[in-house]
Amino acid sequence: MINNVNDFNALSAGFIQRSTGQKFEGDENSGFHTLKLADGKWQYGATYNFDRKLEEYSNVTLELIKASNSVAETQLPCDLLVDEYDQSLKSMGFSVKPSTHNEIGGLLALHYTRKNMHVQIIPQHQAPTCIKAISVQKFK
Repeated sequence: MINNVNDFNALSAGFIQRSTGQKFEGDENSGFHTLKLADGKWQYGATYNFDRKLEEYSNVTLELIKASNSVAETQLPCDLLVDEYDQSLKSMGFSVKPSTHNEIGGLLALHYTRKNMHVQIIPQHQAPTCIKAISVQKFK
C-alpha cells in the first residue's frame, strides 16, 4: 500500500481498499473503518486523522484490534511480519530512523521516512515478531 503513494495526502480509505484489494466497513465521513479477519475474533481498524490547522498531527493508522471480547490479547494473529515489512520499506526507498525502546531495551517501535511520510511500526511481542500497528504521519 505505501509503495504506491508518494505523498501523505494521497492516503484515504478508498486508496487503502484499492491497494489491498479488501473492502473495509465504515462511514466515509467517520475517519474509522474496519476489516474483520476470517476468524471473526480480530479485525484491522483504519483510523484517519487529517488536521488542516496543524498538519504535523495528521496520521493514518492501521491497527490490529479485538472484534470479540472472548479472545485474549495473547492470541494475536500474525498476518504481517516485521522483518518482511522492514525489508519492503527499505526497498521502497524509505530511510531507517532510530527505533524506540523501553527502559529495559525492549523494542517499542521501528521508524522510517520518505518524502513527507513518517512510518512507525509497532511490533507484537511474540515469536515470530509480527506487526500490531502501522502508523503513517505527515511531516514537513
